[in-house]
Amino acid sequence: MPLDHTLIRGVWYQSWRVRLAFNKLRKRLLRSAIEECRRDLASPKHGLWGIGPYDAGNDAAGTPAPATKSQGAHHHNYIANSMLIHSSRLSTIFGFAFHYQQSPFLKLLNLPSFKMSSISGTRVALVGAGAVNFGGAEGPWDHASRLEKLGATIVAVVDPLVAKAQEKIDARRANTEFAHVWANTEVFTDLQNMLDTVKPTAVFIGVPPSFHGCYKYPLELQVLRAGAHVFLEKPLSNAPVDEVIKYAAEVEALRKEKKLVVSVGYMFRYSLFGEKIKELLKGKKPVCLMARYNCTYANIPSPFWWNSEHCGGPIVEQATHFVDISRYLVGEVDMDTVYSRSVKASLAPGDIGYLEKVPVDETAVPVENRVPRAHVANWFFKSGALGNLVHGALLQGEAYDASLEIMADGLRIGVVKPYSETPTLKVLQGDSDEELTFEFPGDDMYLTEDREFLKAVHGEGDDIRCQYEDAVNTYALTCKIRDVALAS
Repeated sequence: MPLDHTLIRGVWYQSWRVRLAFNKLRKRLLRSAIEECRRDLASPKHGLWGIGPYDAGNDAAGTPAPATKSQGAHHHNYIANSMLIHSSRLSTIFGFAFHYQQSPFLKLLNLPSFKMSSISGTRVALVGAGAVNFGGAEGPWDHASRLEKLGATIVAVVDPLVAKAQEKIDARRANTEFAHVWANTEVFTDLQNMLDTVKPTAVFIGVPPSFHGCYKYPLELQVLRAGAHVFLEKPLSNAPVDEVIKYAAEVEALRKEKKLVVSVGYMFRYSLFGEKIKELLKGKKPVCLMARYNCTYANIPSPFWWNSEHCGGPIVEQATHFVDISRYLVGEVDMDTVYSRSVKASLAPGDIGYLEKVPVDETAVPVENRVPRAHVANWFFKSGALGNLVHGALLQGEAYDASLEIMADGLRIGVVKPYSETPTLKVLQGDSDEELTFEFPGDDMYLTEDREFLKAVHGEGDDIRCQYEDAVNTYALTCKIRDVALAS
């Protein structure tokens, strides 16, 4: 239903008090809106409603800048922007946020119309009942809570551990706010049986890498043959790189034949800080990139993770995110230049590779499959830029320690706490010694990647930032880093 422009025009002219009330309402709504609204309003490319971007007067997080004295009362105009206010019971979206914009009043007559999204109610199946789909103490990631916010309907969970899967579903049903999302969720032990029985629209694959992405466990091909779209968690596989390259070509061919969407979960590509880095690097040539990642090993209870035969090792399974964002920001790597060394595992107290709080019994893991405690890797990008990665499995708390730094002529960009609730950029630019700070509070990159996937599924967008064939290059580089270290 179109907005009554005459009514809005009349309200706008009533009094300064009314306009002030609108301003207060705008601020209150902006603070309380769910996280994805921030991105939808910040970019026309991501706009779920097709709304234009904020003006240049906003800060890095998309918050409207305060009015100055030179902007008199007659300039305090507002443009109505749609805002997501999630009603979980109805899976609908309502509301306005009134955004300050110094612009001619006549622009008010060019108000946007509203278009509802169809991603709500999407029939989704989850393959795997572990932390990547349902969450855990290890980190802030999980698809279940994001799919709840997006209003999806979870029709099935596939996992060989039926009791575990049912326990996860029951826990979600206990949350009355989202109980309807899980009302009819069924548990299956066989993927093909699930595909034939419930016929989901989209399938999220979140299982250990040794159980997908290869001809022994061709889960992706199974789902595509059934006509369902695929969201795949990293890493692509734990099979030899040559096999994965061949397998990926078949996945890509089938995706195109069936006209389906395949997205790989490299969430840093969807972060606001990543977008800001891309913006800052325009016209620049990165000279050096340094990535740091130290995980809280004491909070990784999965026995699969502690056995490189199943997970591929920490570089392939975990540091892959920083390898991927390095490629995304700087470009492809000259594989012949990769140099890597690691600190091997030890079970002898006092040894450099001994860890006090490993949550699994490492004596049950063959020596050659025990995960290294630390890695250092260097390489040249094909552009000539230098790359450096340091990974550790050394922390015992809950918060991961991670950072990224990029240097170019007249530019230094530092990413601080990318996994936190407020990722931050520290920037030195030009001839100024003043460090600029860009904060992105509430940016949920996991939510964004899930939303963009579901939008693409319904033909409402095509912002898939990591296709399967692209992710193969990240997989190949992580395997190279691991293998060079193992051979040393």
